[in-house]
Amino acid sequence: MGGDGDGSLVHWAAAAGHCELIRKLVQKGAVPSEKDTSHRSVLDIARASEHEDVQTWGQRYGNLTGGSETPLSFKLDDA
Repeated sequence: MGGDGDGSLVHWAAAAGHCELIRKLVQKGAVPSEKDTSHRSVLDIARASEHEDVQTWGQRYGNLTGGSETPLSFKLDDA
């Protein structure tokens, strides 16, 4: 993120490379498709991340859900 607090905690976690925090927040109901003020979803941020584990999460999660990002489908990714 731009460092200006333009998104939710899950957006920050994706930008900062905190993959485990992303997983926990999504499992608790955070919505990865929600856009920040720059119109980026968590998946957008994850895919553009310099953090390999976050990139991998974004790719796996996006491929698994086919863009239908819900907490239920994310739990399938952890299986």
